[in-house]
Parts: sequence; structure tokens; C-alpha cells
Amino acid sequence: MRRIPYASTIGSLMYVMLYTRLDICYAVGIVNLILTKYTDSDFQIDKDSRKSMSESAFTLNGRAMIWRSIKQECIVDSTMEAEYVADCEASKEAV
Repeated sequence: MRRIPYASTIGSLMYVMLYTRLDICYAVGIVNLILTKYTDSDFQIDKDSRKSMSESAFTLNGRAMIWRSIKQECIVDSTMEAEYVADCEASKEAV
């Protein structure tokens, strides 16, 4: 059996659910609740390199599966951009 990306599959099912098949709303909603992603960032925490920190955690059925805290590779100019980079990195980790 080949590996199917979880986030991509859920996204496709949500599209189908919202636009064509309203009868699968409950099932897709339950599956979507199983895997949860939390992210946070600290803006330019390292004053010398001006790099921010990204923190992320994934839970499956309420239990922590993956967690990490890393220094972002790029220099960002705002807290919003730091949060965006943290979210993108966490999404890559999930897939």
C-alpha cells in the first residue's frame, strides 16, 4: 500500500464535502479532529543573528506525537511573518 499524505487527503475530502457531497460532513469532520497541529514562534529571539524560533507540536487522539523547537533559517521582519514561517515549517513536517 502506498503512502498517502494525510493533510492533502483531508483537504481534498473537505473540498468534496463542502461543494459536492454534504452527506460526508460528519465523517470528514471526525477524521479532521484526530490530528491536530499547534505552532508558535518567538520573533528575533537571537539578537545577534536576528533569527526567530519556531515551535510546533502534533497530537493524534490527544497524545503528542511530534514536537520540535528550531531556529528559523531566514530572517523575518515582523511577528506575523515569523508565525507564517513557523506554520509553513510545521505543515511540511506533517506531510
